Amino acid sequence: HSRDGARTPMPWDNTKKNAGFSEADKPYLPIPTKHLNMSVARQETDPHSMLNFTKHLLHWRKEQPALQKGKTYILETEEPILAFIRKSKEQVILSVFNMGDKIKTITPSDYLEKEILDELKIAKGEKIKVEAYGSNFYGARPVYLSPMNTSSSKNNAKTPKI
Repeated sequence: HSRDGARTPMPWDNTKKNAGFSEADKPYLPIPTKHLNMSVARQETDPHSMLNFTKHLLHWRKEQPALQKGKTYILETEEPILAFIRKSKEQVILSVFNMGDKIKTITPSDYLEKEILDELKIAKGEKIKVEAYGSNFYGARPVYLSPMNTSSSKNNAKTPKI
């Protein structure tokens, strides 16, 4: 079976022939009209686009030493929650992801020692609400992420003592 039905050329510029992907009169794979609004040129001007969200997310990640060079410690949480600590000399980050379609809560003190909770500024017994398909980051350095409302974060600028 061919995969051509699942593949489409990259729409670079919705104002150009074949969305800027090819100068050919008839490229091998056509560009669906509905993909023109997703062109790179259109997304670059939309602060809420997936392209700009991804650019902001990558910038934010580069500002987090624990995400750059830290060790990962997976927490034994119940599905659909995925949670882990990333820890470097400079920083500790708790990342919590809700992989489900309903709001969930997690109590970090059920999984973490007091020393880590203190570094993250999370109180014993404090519950974290995570939106459906959302994420929360604790201990991350505050960097503007995106106007898209796809995740939430509780940031603090304190660099923990490790």
